[in-house]
Amino acid sequence: MMKNLVAWLILAIWLAFGAWYYACKVKNLCGSAADPAANLSNTASNNLTPTTLKLAYQNIFDMEDGLHFEFSEEQVHVDESFNEGIDHIATFLEAHPLTSVIITGLYTSDEVNDTKETTIGMARAIGIQKILENKGIASDKIIINDAVEEDLYLDDEVKQIFNFKFSDKDANFDSSELRAAYRSIDYLERNAQFNKDGEEVLFIQEPKASIATLDYYLNKNKDYFLQITGPYTEKELLRSGETNIGLVRAYHLKGQLGDYSLNQEKVLIDSREETNIFDAYDSSFPKMMELNFVFPDKEDEAKQRELALEYALAKLLNDEPQEEIPAESDIAESNVEKGNIATTPLKFGYASHKVRLNAGVKDYVVELKKYLADFPEKNITIIGHADNIGSEDYNFELGRIRGLSARNLLINYKISPTRIKVISEGELSPIASNETKEGRRMNRRVEIDIN
Repeated sequence: MMKNLVAWLILAIWLAFGAWYYACKVKNLCGSAADPAANLSNTASNNLTPTTLKLAYQNIFDMEDGLHFEFSEEQVHVDESFNEGIDHIATFLEAHPLTSVIITGLYTSDEVNDTKETTIGMARAIGIQKILENKGIASDKIIINDAVEEDLYLDDEVKQIFNFKFSDKDANFDSSELRAAYRSIDYLERNAQFNKDGEEVLFIQEPKASIATLDYYLNKNKDYFLQITGPYTEKELLRSGETNIGLVRAYHLKGQLGDYSLNQEKVLIDSREETNIFDAYDSSFPKMMELNFVFPDKEDEAKQRELALEYALAKLLNDEPQEEIPAESDIAESNVEKGNIATTPLKFGYASHKVRLNAGVKDYVVELKKYLADFPEKNITIIGHADNIGSEDYNFELGRIRGLSARNLLINYKISPTRIKVISEGELSPIASNETKEGRRMNRRVEIDIN
């Protein structure tokens, strides 16, 4: 009898273990301490809103302003603005566990390195890392490197020591370009000034470079917008027929940006009421005009897959270098095609319209085809572009032919031609300066807009 009970007990334990193993290990159906983290990894990136990103970048700019070191000196010195910024960054990283912070130790080539590290810049980066760790930022959230910066000790040089590394889920946030865009916003907000009861907004320092950076960023990210919010007080006089003078200020600043060629269709305006805007001389305090980006809804699956595809295409367009054949103002295509132009995917050599296929392009087209199958209401517009070498009519036709070449590529992969529209903008929509070889290379391109 006792033997039977023991046998039944062993069998029961074995069956229970088997059921648990199948449900928890094979099917992964059991809840555990790891599950919340897994869910967090799927949702944390959704919290990277324009507001949180802007505040995070403002704090790293404050940290950079509050961090100092002397020539050939390893030790870094920090002030109150650094300490305030680092407290906010620690909170930001805790709230966004998929994001890390990058520290770049800067140094000049003629500095003496008496440290045990490979460069004095790396020694500085390690020193800054220790400060961040003392503030509670985990070491696995910190990436360090070094870089030579010859203008490091110039008074007007902006130090670029901190940046963020985003997860693959937020790959559409190119960290270097996003940092530059928010640095430009910070610069414009600091320098945009207006007077009490005044409608005009003027820049107290030259804004051209910062506006050009924003223009480039908005052109590259077609679904992003720039929003300007103008402040006003309840007692300010309004001479125009608008709802409030803050809206008039936002509209005026929008026009100022347009004067520097920023696309007006990419700019939205709004207003907000404030109580403390002006100093004793009735001039606005710095950073009263508010600028920020408007991103697409991250809850929209179709939009997010669309952005991922457009980001993948942009990465393909810029991953490889491309040669440029010396140009003549009067061009003939037959004299240009030499068969030895090093082209990038969907980028084109001078006066060329041929698409060179490689594994990256194939992978992209396969993903695009899957996307169109999942969202049958979506279509594709292919936009062909050219640099400004040659006549405007010639470049318009060259852009159209490039678009048709890309269209044929997609059709070859069984994407329905009825879902593909081709237009040309020729030389009229550059994303970089046509005054440089690299700029012209970037402007010879096609873009795929999913709509």
